Amino acid sequence: MKRSLFLFGLLLLFTGFGDGDAINNSRGNGYFNKGHYKQAAKLYGKIKNKRNKFIAEYNRGNASIKSGDLQNGLGLLGDVAENGKSDIASKAYYNMGSALFNNQKYKEAANMYINALKLKPDFNDAKYNLEKTLRLLKQKKQNNENKQKNKNNSQKNKQKKNNKKSKNNKKQNKQNRKQNINQRENGNRQKMSKKEAERILNALMRNRKRIKKDSTAFRKFLSPRYTW
Repeated sequence: MKRSLFLFGLLLLFTGFGDGDAINNSRGNGYFNKGHYKQAAKLYGKIKNKRNKFIAEYNRGNASIKSGDLQNGLGLLGDVAENGKSDIASKAYYNMGSALFNNQKYKEAANMYINALKLKPDFNDAKYNLEKTLRLLKQKKQNNENKQKNKNNSQKNKQKKNNKKSKNNKKQNKQNRKQNINQRENGNRQKMSKKEAERILNALMRNRKRIKKDSTAFRKFLSPRYTW
């Protein structure tokens, strides 16, 4: 993001701080600038004067976000954004947008920047961050579409491969069945041929015996008639 806006110098711009509130606000600013955000948030929370409520909540919300307590920080800034005067409310929206952006919640961040610009149309930092956020959203959408497209193509290719494999399997099964049928037919022909050969051999042997018997009878019948 281009920069974050934390208005810890608001003490100089607003009146109504009592001595205790002024001290707590000043000490809170000191802790914040040193990076001690939890201590800063506690000190901002001690500011009691109702006239300083939104300033205290604004500072405390920023410190809470910096300390890692995002939800509490957004809640405090949200109250300022909805109920505070337009100047501090627009900055609260802006800081909420920055916090959401840093947590990769780009759509929500864009809405916060839009709200800030509604209150302060010449808020250039909000314009810059909104444009950047919208570009990221567009890129993210494109990436998701490409990812989905690649996923769909991958599924189609996988389905195509499975269909081809299934077709090849069916073809192979058909060939195997045909081969099995041919093998059975060849086996039957081989068995029949052997059986037929045995039958023919037996028939030949019977014929041979019959022919031999008939030949002997024939000779015995004719011999006496041609014997001198």
